[in-house]
Amino acid sequence: MARVAGETAVPLPYTDAALVTGPLLADVGLPVPDGPCVAAQETLAAEESNGKWRVRGTLRRVPWAAAAERIVAVAASSDGDLVVALDPARATVSPGANLAGEPRDTVVVDTLVEQDVDAAPLTKARELLLRRGALARSLLIAGAAAAVLPATALYASQRVQFGRPIARQQAVQHALAEIAAETEAVRAATAAAVTTCASGGFGSAAAQTAKVQAGTTASVVARLAHQVHGAIGTTQEHPLHRHTLRLWSWRDEFGGEGAWARSLGDAALALGAWEVVTQ
Repeated sequence: MARVAGETAVPLPYTDAALVTGPLLADVGLPVPDGPCVAAQETLAAEESNGKWRVRGTLRRVPWAAAAERIVAVAASSDGDLVVALDPARATVSPGANLAGEPRDTVVVDTLVEQDVDAAPLTKARELLLRRGALARSLLIAGAAAAVLPATALYASQRVQFGRPIARQQAVQHALAEIAAETEAVRAATAAAVTTCASGGFGSAAAQTAKVQAGTTASVVARLAHQVHGAIGTTQEHPLHRHTLRLWSWRDEFGGEGAWARSLGDAALALGAWEVVTQ
């Protein structure tokens, strides 16, 4: 369903609720709300105060924060990470948007939350939230790329230039082939990540690997699709931007491909994998 949400460019925070916030709340025994529940990438600070937690900080570019029933974030305390379910009504929410016009709000937090009601401890909560978010965005990107490919191929077959469809031009054929290759690469990477994480959790490198591939796919597919479409693809009236602007936006959320690639490289070096590769 997450992939379908990306393919249809559905303007709802479905994927965050299904893959990030809902499972995190369930893991720590906090109630999962019936309404929209979104994830924040940044970490808050928490300190104990008379049996409660005082949570402070600023969360930037939170998807659909103003419309959410709860914002799930990680708060760092002296005792470790906490998963916190924040009521947006108890914070200051300033509206914002990403390139595609989806809400990405700024949330300023300074409030008390109840232990075991609004907040609960979870080891490596921030790492788990980021990995879940990375997989969620990778699936959205896979869906969006799957929508761009047939749309671009159809346009190339219909657009006539110099008396013949531009799909007959070798440069356009190469572009379509590269879009197809990247679309299949991210489909395979995300499918493998879903299988691995479903069976063994998020301790492996599957989600990070999928996000690295998704970032590359997003860049290549969006660039080549607009090259094939030409100026018409940049207009508000043409539907191409519904997917390409989301590709560019989702690519940078929950860690870009560069950050995850460095993380994977560091992990490989720590395991001595470089010696295995070079031998």
